Amino acid sequence: MRMLSPREARALDAAAAHLASAARRYDPTAAFAPTSLVALGRIEYDLPLSTELMYWYHTQAPAHEMVVPHRNGALRMYAPTDILARQSGLRWRSLPGGGPGRLYDDWPSTWVAVGAIACAPIIAEVGVSATPVGLARRSADTWSAALLAPNLATYLEALARWLEVVVSATGARGAADVARVGGVAWRAGDGFAPEMASALARALAPVIPSEALALWLSPETAGNGGSR
Repeated sequence: MRMLSPREARALDAAAAHLASAARRYDPTAAFAPTSLVALGRIEYDLPLSTELMYWYHTQAPAHEMVVPHRNGALRMYAPTDILARQSGLRWRSLPGGGPGRLYDDWPSTWVAVGAIACAPIIAEVGVSATPVGLARRSADTWSAALLAPNLATYLEALARWLEVVVSATGARGAADVARVGGVAWRAGDGFAPEMASALARALAPVIPSEALALWLSPETAGNGGSR
């Protein structure tokens, strides 16, 4: 496994700190903490983790599942301690006694589900340099992924900005405050309210490439993904 450069580590630290701060602003109970290398080693025995993902999990990843109000129900970021269980139904079947089962043939072996928007998995491509992040969709028994960010640090930074613009700016407090967010951020059946779309585009454009920005602004961000 390659080592992060000082610049890459600083970028991940800054983005993770911003995400933690933005999450606590709308939900004071949101907790972020390092996961021990021993625990990460146990995870990596069954599941490949990239250098970037290992670094984030070992510094300031969610201590428990982070749940964010979203137009399609909820956006979830998984805690490292839950990451193995969250691959069930996507990467592998669960065994009766717990633990991973047989790998599904159609799930790319270098994809790790790190979260979800409704039932569409947010995947980290751990076999690609810098760990791109995408939104997985399943159609005709085939998985594909649309780009959310070209690397993990950029995704964490963009998610922090999304939280600030779409969630905290509406006055929402806590993961259950979906109605407040929905009343301000979205128009029924028509995606983001125009003023919200403009504000979000201004916040994300400096960090997200144009082809990914369109997905962040899409009225149907969750697509048709889901487990089997």
